[in-house]
Amino acid sequence: MGRVYFVVAGNPDANAVNFNGSHDWSFVEYVPGTQKSPGGDAPGEWHFQFTPTKDDMPKNPPATFISKDPADWMSVKEQVEGKLEWRLALRVGSCKLTGEFYPGEIHAGKNTATGKITADVPAGKAGWGTPTTVEYERAWPEIPAGGTQR
Repeated sequence: MGRVYFVVAGNPDANAVNFNGSHDWSFVEYVPGTQKSPGGDAPGEWHFQFTPTKDDMPKNPPATFISKDPADWMSVKEQVEGKLEWRLALRVGSCKLTGEFYPGEIHAGKNTATGKITADVPAGKAGWGTPTTVEYERAWPEIPAGGTQR
């Protein structure tokens, strides 16, 4: 997955977030923060999901994949296309966007009768996969010595 950019926009009271990236992510829900922080309410989370096509999925299989044959990996991607979902849970706080990316979980095995690899995505949260932490912090422009930034 390439670099993803997040833009916070709109009325913060309406929990508006414009999410721009290399894929067309769907907004799922906003979950308000439940704990108090010293500055007020803890930030809530914005949840997004994306259903990748086989072309969006990694070209090469993970190191733990059961076969070294590229055709087997392509077959698995075709089998889970439309079932696999990528998910994002994002929070905004202290001028930083943090969260978790869930890459989905694919279960693959070899059919002993046919010798072919079969694959599926587990139902529910088991199908979300192991999360990776994502973080974005805006790079602020440098202000020249003795000058001002407009």
